[in-house]
Amino acid sequence: MTAQSPVALNSLAKLLTTILHEHVEPEMVATVEVTAWPLGVIKAITHSDDTYAFDVSQSEVRKIVCLSIKNQCIEQIEPIERAQGLPFKMVKKGDFLFRIQNKGYSCCVFYGYGEGRYNCPFDSVKVMYCGQFPDTCLGEIIMREEKTKGKGPNAIKPARKSEWFDER
Repeated sequence: MTAQSPVALNSLAKLLTTILHEHVEPEMVATVEVTAWPLGVIKAITHSDDTYAFDVSQSEVRKIVCLSIKNQCIEQIEPIERAQGLPFKMVKKGDFLFRIQNKGYSCCVFYGYGEGRYNCPFDSVKVMYCGQFPDTCLGEIIMREEKTKGKGPNAIKPARKSEWFDER
């Protein structure tokens, strides 16, 4: 909802979180025009009554939230890529990506700054590690554990995969 008060934006984020059963931050949808939302969402926000959104489907709302996040990411990344040569790759709609992480995060979609091989060198774009194959993700996590860190791929025995999943 563009040009909305922080209170309305927080209410919208809470409503979307309820509909999607996934956490939605207000800034994820701050640039979405009011008219883009299903009528039930608009009524729920304007009347401060979540029951108006009872018939709103997850798929209707998820499309809008995902498009908003995508557009915001592109707006942030494209100028940096042009000015500083930061490479990035757009993922095609319908492509599957996998993410594996240790326990302790509230959501599997975790973006962060930091120092490392594949992080933004300018701390201006948050990065999420994911891969096209589950084994790639698993290898990334195992290689980051203290007992194998810096020892290379030979430090992991083939039976280690099942042990890793059993522990987590």
